[in-house]
Amino acid sequence: MNYNIYKNCSEQQFVEFKKRLEQLNATILERYSDQLAFTAYYDSPDSLALNYTFIKDNSYQSNLCILFDDKSSIHVFNVGVVKSIDVDSIRYAKREVIASRLTIDFISENLAEIISLAIQKYFSWDKQTLLNSERIDLNYEGPFLER
Repeated sequence: MNYNIYKNCSEQQFVEFKKRLEQLNATILERYSDQLAFTAYYDSPDSLALNYTFIKDNSYQSNLCILFDDKSSIHVFNVGVVKSIDVDSIRYAKREVIASRLTIDFISENLAEIISLAIQKYFSWDKQTLLNSERIDLNYEGPFLER
């Protein structure tokens, strides 16, 4: 049994979305195994999220995420991309929601376009773009530093 951390999603809906996400994950790994690797986090069993690392770009930390949006009673997901690099104890990160408020059906039906857009966005960000983006002091135990 999973622990439902969502306030706008019943246990039954959680189970249904989890199954749909598992199907999406299988499709993504089948079609994009040469570009993306599934990343499991400690809370993966309890979350309605899929996370991937870009495997063709080892110079940077990366994430492509399909994440349940629990802010609304309408059951939708957001798709985001993060790319970062650590330089002298500072993490420079660029993050962007590339698609928001998508139903799971829409994601399933338009998966190729959504993943292609995410990959294109990720690889459009070079090191200079990251250095001009969000800064996080890795030695500081407080909130993110603004640029």
